[in-house]
Amino acid sequence: MLSSEIFQNLTLPEDAKEYLENLDGYDDPYFVCVKVRKENDQMMNVVNDTLSTYGEELYGIEGFRLEEGLILLSIDAEKKHIQALSTDLKDNLTTHGFLTHIAVFHHNSLGEAMETFKWSTQLLEELLEASRDESVVGINDFADRGNWPGIEKYMDK
Repeated sequence: MLSSEIFQNLTLPEDAKEYLENLDGYDDPYFVCVKVRKENDQMMNVVNDTLSTYGEELYGIEGFRLEEGLILLSIDAEKKHIQALSTDLKDNLTTHGFLTHIAVFHHNSLGEAMETFKWSTQLLEELLEASRDESVVGINDFADRGNWPGIEKYMDK
């Protein structure tokens, strides 16, 4: 089973906790965890500028600062836009000097949002371990059947 150190050590802000608890059977956002080594105002400006370039291609966006250098974006969008956005976020943050790790996990509306969020932090841990000194994006999207790695390794045994 994968490590869940980030999840276990995280105290979710109340707004993020309430948001996750209130997702229902019709909601299937992408959870995008963005981790940088050192956060500053410029980081959030880059994130916001990147998001704004997508306009109506992103149907809904909620954002939460989870801790220093770690944010959660919950985004409703088509698969192709999430893939492009994730790469653009990584590239734009890296260009501005941020070592960036981005984990994207597509929430299945039949599942529990908190569990999907936990899985996104586990994917983030995998990326941090595998690519310590290089910016990288990892995506787990059940809607992309041709590239979907599944969820077996994320599930508690």
